[in-house]
Amino acid sequence: MPVSLEGPACLGGAKGSLGAVVLEAYPLCRRRGGGSLGFSQLHCEGGLRRKRRQREEGKEEPELGSGPVLASKSPPPSPPCSPGKKLHALAASPVPVEGGVPRGFTSLRTRPILQLCWHSSGPSTTPVSLSEANVQRLYAASDMLQLEYVREACASFLARRLDLANCTAILKFADAFDHHKLRSQAQSFIAHNFKQLSRMGSVREETLADLTLAQLLAVLRLDSLDIESERTVCHVAVQWLEATPKERGPSAAEVFKCVRWAHFTDEDRDYLEGLLTKPIVKKHCLDLIEGALQMRYGDMLHKSPAPKPESSSGSVVPAAENPPQRLGMCAKEMVIFFGHPRDPFLCYDPYSGDIYTMPSPLTSLAHTKAITSSAVCLSPDHDIYLAAQPRKDLWVYKAAQNSWQQLADRLFCREGMDVAYLNGYIYILGGQDPITRMKWKEVECYSIQRNQWVLVAPLPHFLKYPLT
Repeated sequence: MPVSLEGPACLGGAKGSLGAVVLEAYPLCRRRGGGSLGFSQLHCEGGLRRKRRQREEGKEEPELGSGPVLASKSPPPSPPCSPGKKLHALAASPVPVEGGVPRGFTSLRTRPILQLCWHSSGPSTTPVSLSEANVQRLYAASDMLQLEYVREACASFLARRLDLANCTAILKFADAFDHHKLRSQAQSFIAHNFKQLSRMGSVREETLADLTLAQLLAVLRLDSLDIESERTVCHVAVQWLEATPKERGPSAAEVFKCVRWAHFTDEDRDYLEGLLTKPIVKKHCLDLIEGALQMRYGDMLHKSPAPKPESSSGSVVPAAENPPQRLGMCAKEMVIFFGHPRDPFLCYDPYSGDIYTMPSPLTSLAHTKAITSSAVCLSPDHDIYLAAQPRKDLWVYKAAQNSWQQLADRLFCREGMDVAYLNGYIYILGGQDPITRMKWKEVECYSIQRNQWVLVAPLPHFLKYPLT
């Protein structure tokens, strides 16, 4: 039985029956039980039936375009939902409900949209929960229905679950739906882990070679790539071109222009000369690579006797080009001193003897005496986690952005505690309650991926206070 929708939130902005929506999933990120989940291609069955009727009556409307139909590319519903306004589902006659959706609409493909409509209305108060199995379908549904709060919750869910196995697919998903914040977060994750991603190759379902030309160029142009040598960027560029040389070969000059040849070292000379022997370079951008070698190493090079490719005219690297170094190439090892919470932190370079200051997120709170001390731990990715005492605050310092980010509050107020990092989790243990002075056995565990605190098994006995 069709479900009628009333109010400005209904599909298409018009009152009527809700056609079933078919969601065809493409790979996005792996599920625990195998398989994959991905961004969705949307087709409205009600629209298909209307087009069939028009075709039979000889009144078919012209096609707007071909290819995948994405929610972000389709005309927005008119008028849009007003902020905070809920959808109200009204049936012409009583509709039995099973599992939070009307009976008869139990297909996994139609369930996300029906759940969004049904759970936000009067008959059901159970919230729609996000999971890796339904997040991409819920995002697609909320994008079509213009439910901004659901869409942002899905985007935040995906951002917290960025990892090496799904970051390129999430970037493609964000690009398909034109979600700027999620795209920026995926690019930042790729930049931070660029060296690891460049080595993973075909062992992953999604690689950097699966990006589109525009997506690859956006990544290769980032100053924030955490690499030790520009050779890594060149290696990724070659991988992308050689994945499908026939289709991507004409773009070789444009891709190689993202490589900052001036930052190659003398040890990289053999590698650069080896590029001249690659078929895709010989055919499409030989003069560009030779120009880079000439610019970097001077007139001592032996020129290749191969003929110049016709498509590479004007692609020689300009000699005056002087791009900045990537972030990873100018990083330094520092010794950080954490003093009084109201003072900035000191960073000491043991090689040059230089001293720098790092802003403290505790300064304003320390002046009000709300914070007396802090506990610190460091992750293998060089992220600094700072826990305030006795408050519940937790911050992380991202060196790439040179900024502090506040995370979810801890479960308890403690002082004299200790903090540790292990396999993507932050553990808080020991210490005492600042008011009752009772010692804590409880151990708090923070998931970096989920931005969530939980309690794990308590300590078998109290720890000595303060911890030393």
